[in-house]
Amino acid sequence: MMGKEITISKNKSHSSSSVVIIGGFLVFLSSLVSIKANANTITEATIYKQSIVNIQQITSNSNRSVNNITNRLNKLRERIEVQSTRKSLQECLEIGLMQNMQLAAGYASIQQQEFTLLATKRQYLPTLSLSSLTPFLGKVYTYSRTDTDYYRTTSQVVPTSDGTDEVLYSGGYVNSYSTSKHDYKQFAPYITLSWSFFQPSLWASIQAENAEVGQQMLVFNVTARSAVLQIQEAYFKLQSTQRLIIAFEEIYRANLEQVKMIEAQERAGLVDIGSVEHARTQLYSQLNQLIQYYQSLLQDSASLALAMNQPSDLMFLPSHSLEKGEPWTIGLDETIDQALALREEIKSYLQTKRAAIWNARSAIRKYLPVLSFQGVGYGYKQKGSEYVDSEPVQDVDYLYKQASIGIGLTWTLFDGGVYGAEADSYMASAKNAEYEAEYSRYTVREQVRKSYASYEMSILDLLNTKDNLDAAENSLAVNRSRFSVGLSDITTLVQGMQLLGQATENHIKALLQHNQSVAELYRYSAIWPEGIESLINERKQELKNDM
Repeated sequence: MMGKEITISKNKSHSSSSVVIIGGFLVFLSSLVSIKANANTITEATIYKQSIVNIQQITSNSNRSVNNITNRLNKLRERIEVQSTRKSLQECLEIGLMQNMQLAAGYASIQQQEFTLLATKRQYLPTLSLSSLTPFLGKVYTYSRTDTDYYRTTSQVVPTSDGTDEVLYSGGYVNSYSTSKHDYKQFAPYITLSWSFFQPSLWASIQAENAEVGQQMLVFNVTARSAVLQIQEAYFKLQSTQRLIIAFEEIYRANLEQVKMIEAQERAGLVDIGSVEHARTQLYSQLNQLIQYYQSLLQDSASLALAMNQPSDLMFLPSHSLEKGEPWTIGLDETIDQALALREEIKSYLQTKRAAIWNARSAIRKYLPVLSFQGVGYGYKQKGSEYVDSEPVQDVDYLYKQASIGIGLTWTLFDGGVYGAEADSYMASAKNAEYEAEYSRYTVREQVRKSYASYEMSILDLLNTKDNLDAAENSLAVNRSRFSVGLSDITTLVQGMQLLGQATENHIKALLQHNQSVAELYRYSAIWPEGIESLINERKQELKNDM
């Protein structure tokens, strides 16, 4: 600058005054820039300090909110513990099956069909009936009047002139009437004995009813299997939610201690407030998950109560934590074969087909003659008086008896094809049941394959999620150590917390999938889990006694 100023003084005539003016202007500008820079520095520092104050105030409020939520969750946990009843899966199954109203309704249907079968069988027995003339026992009054018009003649003997007599006749029509009245007591029984000892359609009807009873028993078992699966699924879901709460409470407590450590580091000037807030964000996220899990716990408990046919205000909690259940030891092909051989849904359609075929045979056999033994005995006794023209003429004491015995025949020779149409209708129903049974076989195969695939994937998923969980725990431990000595940043630490929470949730979901898939395989293969069949038989006996 100085050299430049010198050069200018050599070239201009008034160089001295120019240098002074320019120098003064530059000094003025530099002072303005300096003032502005100082002002900006003061403003930024003020804003930064104010933001720190605001963040600290927010943090303080957040801590109070977290403490409030935590206290509420603790109270909720205490209330759940007090109001709930802990039950094992076997206990829940016993309660649910013994209180299941659908099973009660199913057994009532069985008994209805059994009584229908009994009624059909009893058609082979003779019938004895009592009827009568009118009245069977009472008093009879009769009255009659007879009007008669007749020609009345008279004769007269008249002597003639020749000394002989002549008979002269004369007459006319005369009306007369008479009345009669009966007044007597009557006893008039009429007894009929009938025994249709040859009924070609009846035996077929009995076979149809037998098939219907078998079909209702199969439906009962289907209802029982579905009830067992529903209770198992609800119980396993509640177990998984309970385990998620326990796991995330542990993670939350560990992260809370971590946040407190980072806050201490911030107060010591080792980290900034942004790191503290970053850690708190993850803490709040896990607290929100805990809230959702507690909500799921209440909903899952209500679902279990419903599956057990208990009021929804009753709370049940598992007595055991969710663990890997028993393995499925039967191969896929064998499981499918078991299902096709045992599934009640398929058998039910086949029983429906069988009943329809027998009903068709019964309808056709109605065209055959029915032979019966028939005996009839009847009579009546009358005692009283008979009146003619209001004058008693005689007392009535009358006894009449008659009996007949022999073989009766009933034979429908032509009915316009009604029975034939009934038979065709039943055969169409049988065909429909056959198609339904075949479709049910496809459905059974699909159910078993899906459940088996879910089971196999759950085994792989359990191994993978367990390794992932171990890795997440180790990674978080390393990141915490590194962060404590300044070798790692808060972002890596928070990501480690997130990965641990996700790994824990995935592993518990894998356990749930494993146990539910085994329960589904029991249901879809029609194999009773251990101890369940005896419970079903006990329930049947109880329902039978109630009926």
